[in-house]
Amino acid sequence: MFTKYVIPIMAATGLALAASAYPFVSNSSTVELNQWTYRYREGMAKAAASGRPAMLVFVNTGGCSYCAKLDANVFADPNGVWSSFLRANPMVLIWVDQNKQSYYTAPTWKVLIDGNGGVWRRVSSYPEVVILSPSGVRRDQFVARSALGTASGFIGRVTNSIGGSAVNPPVNPQPNPPVNPPVNPPVNPPVNPPVDPAGQFPAQGVGAYGGVLFDSEGGTAVRGMIQMAARSNGRITVKVRRGSSSTTLRVSGVKTTATDGSFEFAYSSARRQQDLRIQVDPSGFFTGTFNGLPVAGRRTVKDDVTPFTGYYTTALDVKEVSNTLPPVDNQPEGVGYLTLTVNSRASVKYSGLLADGTKVSGTSSLQVYDGADLPALGFQNGVKGRKYACFVLYTPLYRKRGIVAGLVWIDASRGAGPEDNLVYLTGSEWQYPGKSIGGFTDRFTAEFDDSDAIGAFYARGQNLAVRYGGMRLYADEESVANVIASGTSIQTDTGLNPSLRASTLTGLMSGKLRDPETGVSATYKGVLVPALQVGGGFYLVRDNGFSYQVKRSRAVRIAE
Repeated sequence: MFTKYVIPIMAATGLALAASAYPFVSNSSTVELNQWTYRYREGMAKAAASGRPAMLVFVNTGGCSYCAKLDANVFADPNGVWSSFLRANPMVLIWVDQNKQSYYTAPTWKVLIDGNGGVWRRVSSYPEVVILSPSGVRRDQFVARSALGTASGFIGRVTNSIGGSAVNPPVNPQPNPPVNPPVNPPVNPPVNPPVDPAGQFPAQGVGAYGGVLFDSEGGTAVRGMIQMAARSNGRITVKVRRGSSSTTLRVSGVKTTATDGSFEFAYSSARRQQDLRIQVDPSGFFTGTFNGLPVAGRRTVKDDVTPFTGYYTTALDVKEVSNTLPPVDNQPEGVGYLTLTVNSRASVKYSGLLADGTKVSGTSSLQVYDGADLPALGFQNGVKGRKYACFVLYTPLYRKRGIVAGLVWIDASRGAGPEDNLVYLTGSEWQYPGKSIGGFTDRFTAEFDDSDAIGAFYARGQNLAVRYGGMRLYADEESVANVIASGTSIQTDTGLNPSLRASTLTGLMSGKLRDPETGVSATYKGVLVPALQVGGGFYLVRDNGFSYQVKRSRAVRIAE
């Protein structure tokens, strides 16, 4: 295992994965409602004839852990909820399995994956669900992971998508309903309604806010970031970054009779297809939704930042890769990295390289939460009164066709000062769209390892011999050299190949080596995390066996 320390409060609520054989899927040309079929064309004909919607589930039963979880939690029907739902809401069920590509002829599996001529978005992750009307118009598309991979989350989403009936008991009850929900809310609420025109905007609510968009209620996968500025005159500016685009919303006349600093507001525009609802509590913690996605965040309080300021190094070790396609099957095996600088103004600057050599850089705001707020961010076991800091990593890449995202947490509980702080990562996703959209493709979707700490505070000019003396340098998991550490210097015992050099100011390392498999000389780059006594990086090896050149990512590690 690459890192050593565990932070129990940062572990999202997990689900036990039972063994799954997946549902029976028929390849017969005769399609029945509520029975799985491989046949898209016949399935849509059945939907049109019956007037019932169709649901396509894209999976890879040959190697997708999330697909197995979805089957175990929903389709295996451990509590009878899925059967009850289908009896109340008959549907055409179409199974699109990468492991059964030969079953798809008209249209082909690739045509279905690519969106069937634009009927739906190109499938980017497994398991991905597409809901179609009886006439074949897309009603919804989502990735069934995290909360949407549970029976309640999945069936609740499908129920809303088809306008169906919830089973009894309700499949997806609101976990924390408002104390006084509106009775019979208006169908078309006014745009930017003032909360209370008789009141004033609270002085305690003025300031800058930062937050995150999640993939679903109770989910932890990051889908965007939100920045908000509230002024004393009740004018609020909200900037939302989602996908490759940014949206700025402006709300005026926000007022409230509350004197504790709490307020709420709404923005709705049918023309722009935008809907934002925000509630801010007296502590500056906010929750709400943007176009149905949950949002949560906090007002920036500079006095809370002091325990977290400083310079950090982090290693991005890939945990799971999906959406790779044969024959290329691009699996990044190297270790990327980020360096982080947190200043006293609660601003975070990050920069580094992903394991394919892609540069990542950006700025974000540090959010400091009380432990009581963590359940709203999808995390349990937070201690009330204890502070937890994080920032949103969200950077479009590859000419805005891909992205890297996640929540980066800094834990200050291990010692009296920042020098003992550790860094963790949750809700991560790395989307690489590939160089080609036809024929061969090298695209992939990856998640970074979040089982342990990914980084720590980096003390410039520290004694590296204490941390790395007697360790070895590994290339593609094969030991290639001894590491010689003396004071502030670190190198290998083999001279020029492999070589190793590191900056004691930044913690970045680089060098040259020969790939153990091919013997090809390569340059690697990486990072040291002395507090965890590890180093990690990557190098690229060219693969010319396809219609275009692929650069395979291989790992470099410093370990015992």
